[in-house]
Amino acid sequence: PSGPEASATPSAVTSRPGVSTARLTAYDARDALVLAPSIDGTLSIVRVSPKDGSGDEYRVIQRLGTAPGARTLTFDATTRTAYLSTAKQVGMLPPAPGQTYPRRAFKPGSFHVLVVRASAS
Repeated sequence: PSGPEASATPSAVTSRPGVSTARLTAYDARDALVLAPSIDGTLSIVRVSPKDGSGDEYRVIQRLGTAPGARTLTFDATTRTAYLSTAKQVGMLPPAPGQTYPRRAFKPGSFHVLVVRASAS
């Protein structure tokens, strides 16, 4: 993605083999970074660099600790701030109809939003 509209429109940048826990990734067009949250409580910051005529190269430059379950992300490109939502997990529920994987049960009133801001560069 490039241009000012790149961070406003979600799109697939690449797939991450073996990782299916991110609900959404975000792209910071200013610094060519992909922000990829994971259910384990990490936010991977990945630098995107063009390769000579063969697509892009991706390199993890930082892994931030967030909170378990914080995998839903939105990104404000103007303020360069990421918002991740989560809640305290208290157990597992049976799979939803038609699904094979269990669902998480959360403690009522424990929902919160984590705020991650890019440092000045």
